[in-house]
Amino acid sequence: MKDTETFLNQYEDHVQTTGFGVPGQEALTRSRMLVIGAGALASPMLSYLTSMGVGSLGIVSDEKIRKSDLPSQPVFGSGQEGKLKSQILASRLRETNPEVKVNLHEQGLNRDNVLSLIAGYDLVIDTTNIPGMSLLINDACVISGKPMIYGSLDFPSGHFSVLNYKGGATLRCLLQNQDAGILIRQPQKVGLATLPALISCMMANEAIKIVSEIGNIASNKLLSFNVFSNQLTSIRLEPVSANQALTTLLSDYAPTPTDNLSKPSRIRSISPKLLDIKIKYKEPLQLIDLRQNPPEPVDESWNYLHIPEETLLSDLERIHQDIIVVLISENGEEAQKLATLLNERHGFDNIHYLEGGMEAWNKQRDGTSIDYENI
Repeated sequence: MKDTETFLNQYEDHVQTTGFGVPGQEALTRSRMLVIGAGALASPMLSYLTSMGVGSLGIVSDEKIRKSDLPSQPVFGSGQEGKLKSQILASRLRETNPEVKVNLHEQGLNRDNVLSLIAGYDLVIDTTNIPGMSLLINDACVISGKPMIYGSLDFPSGHFSVLNYKGGATLRCLLQNQDAGILIRQPQKVGLATLPALISCMMANEAIKIVSEIGNIASNKLLSFNVFSNQLTSIRLEPVSANQALTTLLSDYAPTPTDNLSKPSRIRSISPKLLDIKIKYKEPLQLIDLRQNPPEPVDESWNYLHIPEETLLSDLERIHQDIIVVLISENGEEAQKLATLLNERHGFDNIHYLEGGMEAWNKQRDGTSIDYENI
């Protein structure tokens, strides 16, 4: 509370003294930010950064507009299919604020050009939502001494963090954290188009705070926002010195082709460890036990149903369509078959099966329980 009052007093003094509406506005107008990607996370962010008066914005993207992009990227229109996203964005941004310099880098990012592309900027923002690409960007930022804002989507949650900031944790440090690493390795799943906009605004907020040197920066933590529960959770990250000492790019990058993101697999699985994490952070879930005579659930707060596998297809009205549903069988095999069937033939897109079934879940809970950090 004291920090908030101090900031508000400084804000009022700043406006009266300088006429600028944002503390650090002078620094903002001199800042140079590179946004990698031009999709659902990038487009709202670029709009806010432009209207706030960032000095120079770079956009790295060779993506073209597709019809499937329109629900989550309303900056584009249906008559613009096939055009380069970066060009449409640049035109809109220049109309919004002609004083902001917009630089287009209409090429795919790779290990041959990443270091030269980020060299002319103070801050790098990763909106690719492609794990291998994010790791390449991270390492280039470590080598170049640049802070990086990271964002990813895993519907119904989105995640963001500030990496490599003043000796803070990097993406490799994040991946070495059990809870955080599992969360961000999940493939992108389609969902409400508002989720990327919300995460994008949070990332833009971090960019403004970093350059303006105001507020608390989201360094050494992964923040996750669940669009259904409105819950914001935080996982602490520990900097690892070896990850901060890179001098050359490594050879373990395996970027996922962008086209694959528009065709998510209809076979959805969830590991026992990830299920425990989602329960730990109270994400909205529906657990459906397919076994004939299961015991009562160990936690009465769970959204739990017992529907035997042979009656599931005649009981579809009881299955949620707007939250993650996890089918549980004894060893996972029957649950996998039914999850695939529901997603492919019955109009669902949110059905998962528990890998290894109840056998694997019980084994983990009894023998290798997770030691969660306090957050």
